[in-house]
Amino acid sequence: MSKALPLPTASFISFFLLGVFLLILPQAEAQGSPEDILGTATGEAEYIRSELSGSEAASDWLALADRSHFWSRLEPAGSLTHEGCDYTLQVAETRRTVVTLSAAELEASCRLTLSGQTNAPVLINITGSPVSWPAPRLDLGDIVAEQLLFNFPEATSLDIGAGQLAGTLLAPLAQVRSHAVLLQGSLIAAELTGDLIVESAPFAAVLTVPAYDFGDLPDTAGF
Repeated sequence: MSKALPLPTASFISFFLLGVFLLILPQAEAQGSPEDILGTATGEAEYIRSELSGSEAASDWLALADRSHFWSRLEPAGSLTHEGCDYTLQVAETRRTVVTLSAAELEASCRLTLSGQTNAPVLINITGSPVSWPAPRLDLGDIVAEQLLFNFPEATSLDIGAGQLAGTLLAPLAQVRSHAVLLQGSLIAAELTGDLIVESAPFAAVLTVPAYDFGDLPDTAGF
């Protein structure tokens, strides 16, 4: 006659099985409009934390910071090569493009060229802090600004030199200093000082978000 497992053993097995289940849960692709991706920042040419007030704004900002960190961990796709300070990004044609540059690599770059065609989003993660982009020079090729997202998940300081840029700059933790920059796209940041001219072309693509809330992304649980 078999004996029932002691309660501590049964509890351990239950928690173990739950952990295995959580590990194999797939990520889900967000459905619906781009409003699900950037929330209240959607459609804004400039969305600056220091200009907002209230607990709801703080909650919205936590959601943006959560997503920024989550997107920095997405599976790479596409290829990034360079000759000297000239960087070329070959986009993935049939899926989203995800590549990563360090803050040091971005600072040393003199040109970034996007090559290839795709209807999917192009995500460029910039890791590290502080971040300095002294001479931004960007060639979009066949990519449009609404497809392109520069993600700065760790930057608390972002200094951009004189030049022209395109795409959405997502830097939810950063104090951004702009020096005569023309941006075709949008900016999401904690603070902004300096001379920035924005030709509004906000991010309008769909990215993966967590299927389930594991506790570290509290504001994305509903997606």
